[in-house]
Amino acid sequence: MDGIRASFLWQGAERKFNYHMAKWEMVTRPKDQGGLGIINTRLMNDCLLVKWIWKIHQELDSLLFQLLKAKYMNGVNFFSSKCKGASQFWQGLHKVKHLFKWGGIFKVGNGKNCRFWQDS
Repeated sequence: MDGIRASFLWQGAERKFNYHMAKWEMVTRPKDQGGLGIINTRLMNDCLLVKWIWKIHQELDSLLFQLLKAKYMNGVNFFSSKCKGASQFWQGLHKVKHLFKWGGIFKVGNGKNCRFWQDS
């Protein structure tokens, strides 16, 4: 999606080659930071997927969690579950789980869900 928008921005509808006058990272910055305010859809998708991981961890009683648990988790938590052969949604969640771990703080509690050697 970003590639299509970038090629339209730099080439227009004519599809002829033009030199890029600015990097895509610069174009996607907010206007108050010197950019054009165009949304970076790849970054937005990563943020929304991390939000889904947050919902899985917070809403343990919800129907969504029960469905995902029955289909993909097989008695383990999200970080121990497998993504091989799963839906694109579940594979996408596993691709961004490092972002969730990077910004998350885990409490040990009773130690039932703690993996001593894998969790930091």
